[in-house]
Parts: sequence; C-alpha cells; structure tokens
Amino acid sequence: LQRAVLCREGQDLVVASSTGRLLRLAVNETNLPVMGRNAQGPVLLRLLPGETVVGATGLPEDGSVVMASRQGLIQRLPLDDLRRCQRGDIGQIGLRFAQRGDQLVDLCNGSQPLLGVLLADGRSLRLDATSLNASNTEDADTSLGLGPEDQIRELVPPLS
Repeated sequence: LQRAVLCREGQDLVVASSTGRLLRLAVNETNLPVMGRNAQGPVLLRLLPGETVVGATGLPEDGSVVMASRQGLIQRLPLDDLRRCQRGDIGQIGLRFAQRGDQLVDLCNGSQPLLGVLLADGRSLRLDATSLNASNTEDADTSLGLGPEDQIRELVPPLS
C-alpha cells in the first residue's frame, strides 16, 4: 500500500498516472465498492506499459487538482475540465509535459492556499497555490525553474 485517500460519497475521486493521464470517478458503491481488507478489487485505471499510478485525491464538485511533474512543471486543473469516467477506463490527458522524459510525480487537492514541494535531494520549498491559474491551456503551466539536477519528489498539502 503506497497511499490511502479519504473520500465521501458525493465527491469525485481523481486518480493520476505517471504519463499525465487523469481518471475522474464519482465516489459511489458502483465505482468504489466497500470491500474487506484482503480483497484486491477490480481494476480502477488501465495502465500502459511502464506507467504507474502516482496519486489520487477526493474532491467536491467545484474542486480542482494541482499536479506536479518531476522537472518542475506545476498546473492547476478545475474538476469541470475532466470528464467523468467509469472504473477501468483509460482516462484523459491532464498535463502535457514541456520536456521529453518528464513525468507526473504527484497531485493534490487544489483548494489548499499553500503547498509544500519536496525535492528529490530532501530540500523543500513553499508554493503559493493561489497564484496558479485554473486552466488546462499550456500557458497556465507554471515552471518552478529548477536546476538541471533538481527534481520534484512530491507535493505536501498542509495539515488541516
């Protein structure tokens, strides 16, 4: 188990893969049935060869997600820009990478005003998430301007 995500019925679950694909599911008994702790459950997201699930978050209808790529690309995407899918779908591209070889490393709830960004070498920085434009256009992407050796490891939302 790498991550557990708390959701409530009526919210949407957004699951992200390393290639930037996002899957939006309604949180209900059909899509996410309650199971015992030993159950494996059905396939949630079909993965391509070499692709991994990097994160998930539960969001209200009017929410947004903040995504981060390994090489410092940050983007906020409103939930309305993602179509609702069924379990086992392929999803849709949520983040297009500026550099070949880049990949999505994390996503989190976009309603947080401040986010922590943890770099691969252990350093961290704070990001004013309110400054991120909520759009799926390429000019809405924010680059952190990391050095050639710097890489993002994860986004850290504040404790609430």
